[in-house]
Amino acid sequence: MKIEPKRFGNSIGFLLPRELAIRLGFEEGRSFFLRETPDGGLLISRDDPELEATLTLVDGIMDEYDDLLRGLAK
Repeated sequence: MKIEPKRFGNSIGFLLPRELAIRLGFEEGRSFFLRETPDGGLLISRDDPELEATLTLVDGIMDEYDDLLRGLAK
């Protein structure tokens, strides 16, 4: 699918076809995250990449200190 950027005031944006926006769950007022990919593309995601990285870090810490955390939970 080919789309072209459009000017909106001082910004540039993209208009998505209605059917695509509905299928992907794009609703007015809902937040999405935009990231550049290494190959120069763009990735639009519902997931917060910073939260994802934080959860991965916390998961590693919980694995490392599993015995200690279980003891403290008693």
